[in-house]
Amino acid sequence: EKQIRVTKETELAQEKQIRVAKEAELAQENEIRMAKEAELAQENEIRMVVEAELVECKDKIRRMQDSFSWKATAPIRFLRRLLDKFTNPIRQKRDAASPSAGLEITVPSDREVNLSPFEFQPAPAKNASSSKVTSEQCNGMKLHWLIPDFGIGSGGHTTIFRMISWLEQFGHVNHLWICGGTQYGTAEKARRIILRHFFPLNAKVNLLLRPEETEINGDGLICTSYDTCYHARATPFAGERFYFVQDHESEFSATGSHHFLAAETYKFGLHCITAGKWLAEKVASVGGSVVGRFDLAVDRKLFFENSNKALSPIPRIAAYARGGTPRRLTELTIFALNILIREGLSFEVEFFGDRALPVPAAFPHRVRGVLEPAALGDLYRTCDLGCVFSATNYSLVPLEMMACGLPVVEFDGENTRKTYPENAVAFAKPTPEAIADTIRTLLGDRDLQALHTAAGRDFVKELSWEKSARQMETALSQTLGLPILEK
Repeated sequence: EKQIRVTKETELAQEKQIRVAKEAELAQENEIRMAKEAELAQENEIRMVVEAELVECKDKIRRMQDSFSWKATAPIRFLRRLLDKFTNPIRQKRDAASPSAGLEITVPSDREVNLSPFEFQPAPAKNASSSKVTSEQCNGMKLHWLIPDFGIGSGGHTTIFRMISWLEQFGHVNHLWICGGTQYGTAEKARRIILRHFFPLNAKVNLLLRPEETEINGDGLICTSYDTCYHARATPFAGERFYFVQDHESEFSATGSHHFLAAETYKFGLHCITAGKWLAEKVASVGGSVVGRFDLAVDRKLFFENSNKALSPIPRIAAYARGGTPRRLTELTIFALNILIREGLSFEVEFFGDRALPVPAAFPHRVRGVLEPAALGDLYRTCDLGCVFSATNYSLVPLEMMACGLPVVEFDGENTRKTYPENAVAFAKPTPEAIADTIRTLLGDRDLQALHTAAGRDFVKELSWEKSARQMETALSQTLGLPILEK
């Protein structure tokens, strides 16, 4: 009987290995399928943009050909073609005798050169009284937000649109300018995406293609990323210019052109309003003028605890994975979990944030892709542990996990130590071994999980987006010298 039992256990172990291998194959096939779908979706978006550009070009050509000036200059163009036909042979003989035969020097006009935002010239200073709109004229501030193009699920844009939504409720007028065009083709299509996938804003949406030719009137011009700072600097504007700083963007790039271009924006003289205390200190330390800061918060309607949650037989880990965003340390997370599965620990991982993993995962897992906020809340409430890393400024994800009752494993650095109170998160140094140690300790200690859950709950319970928007409103109003509207 003992031999039979041992044989059965061996067979069961083999079947389990086969099942795990099959699950890994299915997960890999699913990742490949999702990657293909993403490629097809991207190709479709590019095709739509190209088609829109072709339609616009054809329309411009048609209007130009129908114009009086085009028809009136037709004889001149005809004579020019005859002259070119006559002088071409002479020019070819002269060029053949020249040492630089065959080489042509092209001198394009400014209109023919598509300059990058970093080459825009700063706008000249203007008299502030010429176009500034006061609170008495519009019963609130008139604000213009310069944003980069966006994709569905973008966390940074979610915070921007959320802040605009609250400022609209406070009585302020907002306008959105998408710098450099949009993948959705037109400003109206981009606005429909915002209304459908983000927030129901009243703000008008425009495209900002040539800032030097676009004069904007209002109280505040707010750039939201380092590249839009260059658009803001080049836009004629008589009001105050602000920088809505959500992260220390110079750390996003390796030490190269974009690293230094991002670092330079803090010296533009913009009034910086930062997300959190650490970022305010960081921006000020490199020469930025910080006039206020706000706290990231949690939407209580979407992120809340499950009071009837039962213990899972196999621990489930919700892990943020975004290979295209290096500061999220996705590879380190996977390496750490690979260590734990080789040690014999049992767990399942629910990855979210991207359609595929940047490195192979040797443990049972699912890749959920980009989830809507409501689906994220549902996911957190079914898991036992959250794992998310922010190597620069802190993010919304840990706060939302805490609100759903998850103990959270977070990056151990100056940025997070200055953000979270004691025991709100379990800190892990950025090595696979250190992350594995922290997760192993948490999975094996229910009391420690309860400690972090309670501290995280206490930390987020005082946070609200309305308070954060009021912090933003106060910083804007005080800098502009305008009274704050009554609540």
